[in-house]
Formats: sequence, structure tokens, C-alpha cells
Amino acid sequence: MYFAILLLSISAASFAQSNSKVIALVTKANWCSICKVNGERVVAKFTENNSDGFFQFVPNDITDASTKKTSKIELKKSGIDKLALLYPASGLITFIDSKTKKVLMQLTVANTNEELTFVMGEARKLASK
Repeated sequence: MYFAILLLSISAASFAQSNSKVIALVTKANWCSICKVNGERVVAKFTENNSDGFFQFVPNDITDASTKKTSKIELKKSGIDKLALLYPASGLITFIDSKTKKVLMQLTVANTNEELTFVMGEARKLASK
């Protein structure tokens, strides 16, 4: 639950950013043990690596029918509702170019902090081309 609240607060702040170049689709579920174990750490890395608002974090909560319905609204607002259907696994982070809606990079919340930082950097480079 804490992971979901943190992601929602990050995504709310990121939505306010007009310069977001990459959408970070974070698929999670309350029943996902990997999400539970890694949630706080991943959110801390997201925050650390997004001080400029380059990334827009969009949580896709697949816990149950109710959370899926709520997530679908946000996914649609971001223009990635159909794309999110292609990546239904919990614990998955998909970095998407906000203009082209093409997938740039992917990893799981189980990846190390170093790997997360690296992938965010690579997604940043790809979106800046």
C-alpha cells in the first residue's frame, strides 16, 4: 500500500511538469511480493533521478478490478492505455517516449539501484535524441 501512495504522490507531481519527456509506466499490485519488498527503495531512486521532472510516473495498479479501473483512467490520460495492455506483469517498469509512445527501456522493481539509475539515464538519452 505504501508503494502505491508514494507512486501516486510522485505521479501527481510529475503530471504538473510540462517538460516530461519520458513516461515511466509502473505496473504494481498489492499482492506482489516483489513490489512490497522493493517499493520504497524504487520510489526513492525515482525521486532522486527526477529532480527536473523529465519523467512522468504513471502507476498501473493491477491489484483488483477496482484498482484496474482507476488506473485505466490515468493510463488513458497519458495516452498509454493500449500500450499498458502489452505489459501486464506486476513489478515491471516500462519507460515510454512521451511524444512517440514507443517503449525505450524496461526493467523490474527487483533490479538494483545502480541498474535503475542506469536505465533511467539510458531512457533519458534515447528520449533526448
